[in-house]
Amino acid sequence: MDFSGARQARLMHAIDRVLARRRPQVSWEAFALLAPERPRLLEEVTAELTVGESFFMRNEGHMQALSNRVLPALIEENADKQTLRMWSCGCAAGEEPYSLAILVDQLLEGDPAWNVSILGTDLNPAFLQKASTGLYRPWSFRQTTICQDARYFIPEKQAFRVQPRIQRSVRFNYLNLVKDVYPSPLNGTLGLDLILFRNVAIYFKPEVTAEILARLRMALRPGGWLLLGETEVSNAATDGFEVHRLPQATFFRKPMDAAVEVSPIGAPLRVRVAGAPGRSGSSDLPEWYHTPEWCELPFAAQSEPETATKPAVPVQSNVPLPAVNGSLQKVRELLSVADLQGAQRALGDCLRREPLLIEAHLLQAGLAEDQGHLDIAEQAYRRALYLDRNHALTHFHLAMIQQKQGQQAESDRSLGIAMKLMDGRDPAELVEYGDGVCYGRLRELALLLQGASA
Repeated sequence: MDFSGARQARLMHAIDRVLARRRPQVSWEAFALLAPERPRLLEEVTAELTVGESFFMRNEGHMQALSNRVLPALIEENADKQTLRMWSCGCAAGEEPYSLAILVDQLLEGDPAWNVSILGTDLNPAFLQKASTGLYRPWSFRQTTICQDARYFIPEKQAFRVQPRIQRSVRFNYLNLVKDVYPSPLNGTLGLDLILFRNVAIYFKPEVTAEILARLRMALRPGGWLLLGETEVSNAATDGFEVHRLPQATFFRKPMDAAVEVSPIGAPLRVRVAGAPGRSGSSDLPEWYHTPEWCELPFAAQSEPETATKPAVPVQSNVPLPAVNGSLQKVRELLSVADLQGAQRALGDCLRREPLLIEAHLLQAGLAEDQGHLDIAEQAYRRALYLDRNHALTHFHLAMIQQKQGQQAESDRSLGIAMKLMDGRDPAELVEYGDGVCYGRLRELALLLQGASA
């Protein structure tokens, strides 16, 4: 984040607020010396500096452009596969992704045949917790009367709750746009039709924003659209985008003939964020979710881990990893062009041929989370643990799912195992099968999850 000039005073105030809440006896001068707690405190300070104030149908011009031009075009393009995948970056308390879900539902007239998946990410856990409840006070509707539409909201005392069928199409993840890895099929940020990145770039220096936009372009499928905030358009790095200036808004589009941009699974990216769980979905599961019978064997995934052993030469973030399995690379390529059904079939074929391939089970879990099938994702993570019970990242994912399902004791146990497995690991060492996440970032995320459950 950019803390130059007057913003430095805001930084000091944010540190004061976090320390007053977490460590009231510590001065901000001693802040940098809190090594064990510093990662979590820094994340909280960053969250304090972001504005979580939003409301439904914010910016009427943007909503009209989406409803009248961009979304109808996407629906027409995707009519055969009947899927839409979208991402709201910096979603705050969830008003933006829910607004997007409502616009899509109005255009589809509630057609249940469509698979609509909307990802909302933010770096403030408190915002994400509020978003997941789907409960909003009248102030969140100060520029719209949509809360009066019974198709989308249920009055509840002095507030309004998002209808469950709308909630099911939206899921919320923690993701730091600067520190975490994307695009990635493991956190649902690959092969997207639309990304909203409104009023987020204001927090970053131009060179950081340019890097983020480059990654967002990679996250889009060919023909995918990007929408920025009104004040951010003039300074945006538009390399690799077509610029579409509509009457109500300016959109950036990835060319339809753009080359497939896929980083191999396990590429030495900086870090990746582990996706937060979504919601359990329908019991009518697609064929690709079904796994070979060997997976039904009993296992000891929740047993205490053996002492983690380090490789003779630690894998550093600048050391190339072994080539990814060809079948999984094919899955990734299909996801990058938004061919979700083709990717699911290819992954199912891969699992039938190579049922002991841990990376395939982790990818299956990630796709299941992306579709809101928490129970299926949990099964896939447990199968991965059957093959490698000392894999810290998988225990961490399992802890997140268990927490979302209200299984706090089980979540605490899984998180404890993950933390124990990370003891003594070099922070720069890459987590095996982690799509580029290093142990240092994984520990930071584990501390955040631990704090959220406290």
